[in-house]
Amino acid sequence: MISDIGCGLKILALRCFCPWTIEPPDHAPYSKITSKALEFRWGDFYPWNSWKVTDRSQLKVVDQTTGRSHLNDSHLVIRIKLLLAGTFGGVGHAVAMVSTIAYRGLRLVTFFSFWQNLDKAKPYALKDRACKFGKDLAHLAASPLILIAIEVSAIYGVVFCPRDGRKLFANFERLQYGDWLVAPCFQPTFGDPIKHAFGGQADKVNVY
Repeated sequence: MISDIGCGLKILALRCFCPWTIEPPDHAPYSKITSKALEFRWGDFYPWNSWKVTDRSQLKVVDQTTGRSHLNDSHLVIRIKLLLAGTFGGVGHAVAMVSTIAYRGLRLVTFFSFWQNLDKAKPYALKDRACKFGKDLAHLAASPLILIAIEVSAIYGVVFCPRDGRKLFANFERLQYGDWLVAPCFQPTFGDPIKHAFGGQADKVNVY
């Protein structure tokens, strides 16, 4: 449990204070989420969904909009987790946003994408570098909006629809960072064991 918490804190610190180690959503070196899982669908951001438990163990519940599986936590537990993630995790998101904006802004004002690794770039791909510059600009502009969307998702889940709020929270986190930041158990399962932020047993419902 202690090791899991320590690993989570390490990742959080890296994303908050060393955003240059993360190139979301193209590159997430600390992520175990596969490239296939990083593919987004329009349904990932639907706020109203139908959910169905399909396995006998009742461990997972399937989002009928996207077909993705999530842990089948109770509505009460999801609300508590969303409250914790939105309140305390919001601080981490805010710090990560400020550091990411500073990093992306520095890349933009120095035109870093156009002179990065010039000695290794053969031939010089102006189109690719312009695309990277555009992605930095888009990420800079979108970061505050995504942070707001994350917090609104938490409120929406606590007050109205727990499963839908959890889904939105997880997908906006993944959109911003390429992976989870404060709530690994919110993410779809993607076939891999789902861990909990406080070191609870992996792939077990209603634990933290």
